[in-house]
Amino acid sequence: MYSPENLLKALDIRLMFLDIDGVFTDGRLIFSETHESLKQFNVLDGQGIKWLQMIGITPVVISGRSGLHVEKRLKDLGVEHIHMGVDKKIVIAENVLKHFNINWHQVASMGDDWPDLQIIIKSGFSCAPINAHKEVLTRVNYISPKRGGDGAVRDVCDLLLTAKGKYNEFLDAALGIEKFLISLNENNSNGKEILGDDKWLSSSTFDVDICNVYILAFTGNSKSNQKRSFFTSCPHRRLFYEGICRYNL
Repeated sequence: MYSPENLLKALDIRLMFLDIDGVFTDGRLIFSETHESLKQFNVLDGQGIKWLQMIGITPVVISGRSGLHVEKRLKDLGVEHIHMGVDKKIVIAENVLKHFNINWHQVASMGDDWPDLQIIIKSGFSCAPINAHKEVLTRVNYISPKRGGDGAVRDVCDLLLTAKGKYNEFLDAALGIEKFLISLNENNSNGKEILGDDKWLSSSTFDVDICNVYILAFTGNSKSNQKRSFFTSCPHRRLFYEGICRYNL
């Protein structure tokens, strides 16, 4: 899904600059009766921002517009570094890097229009939504297939998680596989073990099918231990686990 070149560029990222309009949102402005501009945010993007912080990547928002509702949304996501109503974004960005003692090659950025260009061309890994301005699209390392406000931020967050080797770990936790693996390693007479047949074990592909799933009473012998160990490291273990959940086995 993500090219090795982009994953390599994203490997050392410690901080990410993000715009609001056209990145977190679709770029459209809706004005209320009190002349306040209203914006919609995508919850997928919000979850991605939370995960970035969990793996040590600091999100920094620099926006040309202001809005109390925008700041509240960002603070709800745990974003501490918020710069609104900024004219020259590059000046703020340079000051932020000095504060964190971070070099540009450790920076990711995501923007959609000309005010973001100076940050984009300096960043070690630059990104843009697919509907960004053409001058931005020709200068970034990665163009998300998602539009601004429609999961583009989450897509880049997923890329960074993948580059850091954390994507599968977080997915396993979301599925509950970690607890499941712990239960497999509990040596008690009431425990159960999930086994796959020999044909499936040697196969490079896996089709979730009840015919390939077995639940046997835990015996504790060497063969069972070997099978359990295989499941723990199996590249298809997530699909296997989902098949078990699907059939309520």
